Amino acid sequence: MRTLGLINARGGSKGVPRKNIKELCGKPLIVYTIEAALASKSIDRLVVSTDDEEIADIARKWGADVPFMRPDHLASDTALQINAVQHALATLAENGDEFDRVVILQSTCPLRTADDIDSALELMDTTNADTVISVMLADGQHPITMYEEHDGELTPLLEASGRGVLRQEFPNIWWRNGAVYGIKTSVVMHDDTLYGSRIVGAPMPAERSVNIDSPLDWLVAEAFINHFKINDTET
Repeated sequence: MRTLGLINARGGSKGVPRKNIKELCGKPLIVYTIEAALASKSIDRLVVSTDDEEIADIARKWGADVPFMRPDHLASDTALQINAVQHALATLAENGDEFDRVVILQSTCPLRTADDIDSALELMDTTNADTVISVMLADGQHPITMYEEHDGELTPLLEASGRGVLRQEFPNIWWRNGAVYGIKTSVVMHDDTLYGSRIVGAPMPAERSVNIDSPLDWLVAEAFINHFKINDTET
């Protein structure tokens, strides 16, 4: 099973401008994902797909491969991730480098580790899944506490007792955290989807599941990274 590690990192970020190369606790955000991928035992080649020369230069400096630049139409605000993944796989195949699966690693998840990647891909192997996605258990923002609005009135997102439900009785619901997506190449290229017929979830703890989409997420990531540094020093 030959595995491509793919980091999609376009230049046009809106929530946190230039976030892929903005320094987070001393190094560019994308570097955290590059380091985890390079330390993974399951990835045969790590490629960064970007439309931005500065991102490409930083990625190469930290050990990632940038064998092509992504076309502008695949890096717009409306471009779909699957099209960028298909472009990467097709471009590499044209140059004689083919893979059985691709693991998408979003650079916005700096706390994901090499072990998280390897355990997710091992789960994909042992379950013969088409797709494995990293997930965390919904807790404080559980869907049973959420409502939809229709014509100014609220209706529960999930049906629950009118008398309320004890927190310990909440059903287990998993939230996709964005850190790891492992997908068979045939599913991406032939079925034209990132999700095959058999999908399994690879659990990750909340403290490694931060996905940076906003300035608040950035502050949360900083807090966790500094917390881990302090604990490592004390240990």
